[in-house]
Amino acid sequence: MAHPQIAVFARLANGNAATVRRIEGQAAKLSRTMHSIFFDHIHDEIVVTNPFAQAVLTFRGDANGEVPPIRIIQGPKTGFEQPDVMSADPVNDEYYVPAGDAIHVFPRMTNGDAAPIRVLNDGGNGPPSIDYEHNVLLVTANDGIRIYERTASGDAKPLRVVTGGPRSGVEPPNEDVIWIPGTRNFLARTRPFGVRTEGDRPGVPGNYQSAADAAMFVGVWSIDDNGDVPPRGVIKGPATGLVWPAGVAINPKHQEIYAIDSVSNALFMFKMPEFCLKAPTSSAGGGR
Repeated sequence: MAHPQIAVFARLANGNAATVRRIEGQAAKLSRTMHSIFFDHIHDEIVVTNPFAQAVLTFRGDANGEVPPIRIIQGPKTGFEQPDVMSADPVNDEYYVPAGDAIHVFPRMTNGDAAPIRVLNDGGNGPPSIDYEHNVLLVTANDGIRIYERTASGDAKPLRVVTGGPRSGVEPPNEDVIWIPGTRNFLARTRPFGVRTEGDRPGVPGNYQSAADAAMFVGVWSIDDNGDVPPRGVIKGPATGLVWPAGVAINPKHQEIYAIDSVSNALFMFKMPEFCLKAPTSSAGGGR
């Protein structure tokens, strides 16, 4: 069993580097299954989920050692169903927690057993991303990236859906989507169109362990894209060292992209390419 912890490294760490601090121990209430982590740079807080306890935990940004969360969202009123990912909007002070087939939204300072302030009936496939500059919400799904109004709730329909497909040459982006602050662009994990995916090999899950099976890469799209649209740029190829990027994150202050690779068990850091920051030239797409 993995040791439940949040390990913190220096930004410029390289190779077999030691942590600078860790959040761990019984008091931290962490579980061994945390599939996302959010750092709120405005309030200097770290937020993770504990799906086994059906809870969202918030720590101070400088937490170290066996320290308890400063806030815990947990209880029957939350409507949680083993939430293992979450995201946050630090500008509008909201947490977005996928639970079952819906995203539950809470005020950032929520503590204890509380009901969400709104629920969007689209749980997605991974942590959503909030573009607070343009007031849109990005949600991953089997058909691609669904782009909603930020405050969408209930059975609201997406404004646009970036689907991928034969025209774009990529499969619908899945699981990870991250808006790039200061732009109208976002990153998403995907794979070339036609490469086998979950369900194509009976009894074999999607967490493949070879380059041939995975062929995953990181693509960049615009929030204005719609339909079967090719990425505006990609991060892929042997030089990147990536085989199956299982998670991506960005550091907008230093214009860096981070990717965890589940095959090499390593964290890769890249300088953000120019195409990530460039303004879209059109809203091309097949429409929905």
